[in-house]
Amino acid sequence: MRKRTALLLVLAVFGFGALVGMRVSPVQAGPCYITCICGTPYKCCGATCTVYTQHPVNCPNNCL
Repeated sequence: MRKRTALLLVLAVFGFGALVGMRVSPVQAGPCYITCICGTPYKCCGATCTVYTQHPVNCPNNCL
């Protein structure tokens, strides 16, 4: 009886870990893209954006 309870507990823990590990939010699943913010090009991947300096991008200066 104890072996069966221990086995079920281990399976439940690993099952929960697998469900959490396989879950991907829509923000993380999307590809990277280049966007312009106040005339500066940014490369955004998911929820993280950094200044993009690899290739020249002509961004309009549309700050308010």
